[in-house]
Amino acid sequence: MDTITVQVFQLIQWKHALALEEKGLRHSRGNVRKFVCERLALSSKLSAGEVRNIVVYLLDQIPEGTGLTAMVEVQKVYTN
Repeated sequence: MDTITVQVFQLIQWKHALALEEKGLRHSRGNVRKFVCERLALSSKLSAGEVRNIVVYLLDQIPEGTGLTAMVEVQKVYTN
């Protein structure tokens, strides 16, 4: 499986942006759900809520006490 490196803070940003997208708000630069799906190799058919749940799961796997700017490796999921 391929992996990507991402900051913990970026995962937190994605989590909150996806929550806002679920409520109908859109980012000025485009669709956050689509961007995260491409970045993590997720199916584009997933809803913002489903993608958010995946991001929350990834955040839960990070050890407590890890700094916000720490880089973590995340395996791409491939759910196409």
